[in-house]
Amino acid sequence: SVIATNEGAKTIVVDAGVPIECSLTDERQKTGQFAVGDFVSFDVLDGSTFVESANR
Repeated sequence: SVIATNEGAKTIVVDAGVPIECSLTDERQKTGQFAVGDFVSFDVLDGSTFVESANR
């Protein structure tokens, strides 16, 4: 589920056992369309990377 959004970075943070910050790549999507607690699903495209961060 969504635990945070960042309009400036055009990202949402999803709780998937660990927080994962996901970039919105479809220009039709806006972070304002997502509320904390929303259940979301999405594809992870080939070439995607995961970077550990202590920011959260």
